[in-house]
Amino acid sequence: MEIKRSPFITSKEVARYLAINENNVRRSRSDGVLLGNPAPPHYKMGHVIRYREDEIKEWAEKLRVGG
Repeated sequence: MEIKRSPFITSKEVARYLAINENNVRRSRSDGVLLGNPAPPHYKMGHVIRYREDEIKEWAEKLRVGG
């Protein structure tokens, strides 16, 4: 039986991917802004907050400037 990796990542993993402080990621859930842009979507699973890795990558790609 093959166990697939979860598509969900933690705030800490999001921060590491974006090279920012984890507190900025956490704060973005309440103020709706991350790095001066609308914050990426998140999921509340009971008391746990997670992000979809593909949505974070898509969100970050939208920040791209130039060719």
